Amino acid sequence: MKPGFGEETTMVSPKRRAGPSRQHAALQFLMLLVCSGVFASIVFVTLLTNTAQKVSDKKKHLDGVLRLSVSSTITIISALQGILAATASVILARSFLYIQWGLIARQSGLLYHEQLALSPTTFDLGTLRLITHRSVSFLTRLWASTRYAFLIAYQ
Repeated sequence: MKPGFGEETTMVSPKRRAGPSRQHAALQFLMLLVCSGVFASIVFVTLLTNTAQKVSDKKKHLDGVLRLSVSSTITIISALQGILAATASVILARSFLYIQWGLIARQSGLLYHEQLALSPTTFDLGTLRLITHRSVSFLTRLWASTRYAFLIAYQ
């Protein structure tokens, strides 16, 4: 018998291993290394340009110091900041996704209706149905009501 709308079910069977696979973990680690490398390069370019500016002000020879103008440095740092923001946002989104599915996959984790109430992919009518349906638990109604209140407040 298939579970109905009001029955409490989890989305992942207990036999399935919870958590990300090795490939996903390796990709996450690689993204973290890229993000750290871009941040280190931003700091490096900024410090070298600052050092070159100080040496230039003292009218010393600039061999061995990075020869970049301030405008070039700002351009490089802006491009690196864009890359850093993109990689950091991907890492953050993936981390929250892993946490979310980890909570669902646990034996005592989030139930299917609670997941629907919290999911950004559940539209307004689905959220209203979760709030008004009589077989949904109180906690699910609370999550859905809170989410719906935020939807109304920020539209």
